[in-house]
Amino acid sequence: MLRRLVTLGLILAALMPGPPVVAQSPILNRPLHLDNSDWWSVGKDDDSDDLKPQSRQLSLSNFRVSGISIWNHRAIVEKFGQVRETIRGDAGTYRRQSCYVSPDRKFHFIVEYGEVNAAYYFFDRGPDWNGSAYCTVSPLLSRQNFSTDSGLRLGMTPAQLRAVLGEPSAFSRSDMQHFVGFKKPTPPGDLKRWREQHPEMTDEEFYENYAELDVTYYVLARFSDGRLSYLAVSRAETY
Repeated sequence: MLRRLVTLGLILAALMPGPPVVAQSPILNRPLHLDNSDWWSVGKDDDSDDLKPQSRQLSLSNFRVSGISIWNHRAIVEKFGQVRETIRGDAGTYRRQSCYVSPDRKFHFIVEYGEVNAAYYFFDRGPDWNGSAYCTVSPLLSRQNFSTDSGLRLGMTPAQLRAVLGEPSAFSRSDMQHFVGFKKPTPPGDLKRWREQHPEMTDEEFYENYAELDVTYYVLARFSDGRLSYLAVSRAETY
């Protein structure tokens, strides 16, 4: 069956009412093109390939901070401050990143956009990387008080994380992974646009390939001394 990756703009249109807003945001100067030293990114080496997705949904509140969707880069910049973006990888490993750090420069909040996904990261330890000096200091960030709208925050126990995300797909004493997937109908407006772009397809071929979106979440959590010290959450949509 023909599979096509949905463009980032159409992903956003599917997730939020109104026009996509993730595209361009106020940034400091031009984005920097850097290397693969971003050890914290799941965008360059996604371990979910080794996992079988659970057939269930996760609440979108796991993908919002301070009431803002992670997809909405412009609103994130307006909330937490202008940022110097970095760009790494290409094609399937392409990732555009914006990094924020607490005033004590320990707690990091990073948003990342790939070809078909968006992701965010919380962590408060680990080595520096090429580009870490460009993280914007935000007084709104602290390890103790910053969380997603669903309550995900550093310092959680494995049991507390399970209570928010459900049973994991894989876990050990030091880490936990959730990989969940589900299908959702393509919004009517997107379906109309796709149909106009593919007049060569029969109705049967078209609806087989575009009637539904495959939505997947990948969550990687790492624990230090029994408490959450690193969190990565990625959401992707493909046809």
